[in-house]
Amino acid sequence: MWLIVIVIAAWFYWGNFGTIIANQFWKNDAAPWERVTAVYYPDNMDMSKYQIYENLKNVEDCQRVSHLAATLNGDATMTHSSYICNIGKEREEGGLTIYRTNAK
Repeated sequence: MWLIVIVIAAWFYWGNFGTIIANQFWKNDAAPWERVTAVYYPDNMDMSKYQIYENLKNVEDCQRVSHLAATLNGDATMTHSSYICNIGKEREEGGLTIYRTNAK
């Protein structure tokens, strides 16, 4: 019983335990319960154009999908394109999506 009370108190004091644990053990990748969103930019000079690939398992999948998208767009070496892997969707605020962290 006391353990439950301590866990609940810690939850309110420190915040979301899932995020805390993920930050400790999976700093640059998705924790097993998280998903990754790849954002691929076909043109580095025009970041207003992008493609989103959601619900990926880890950063490696994000990189693979992004490189495939670049290859399909004729930029296999990613000279003119870029991507970012957003890890662990936390919430949405005013049309913006907040993620735990991101990687490349």
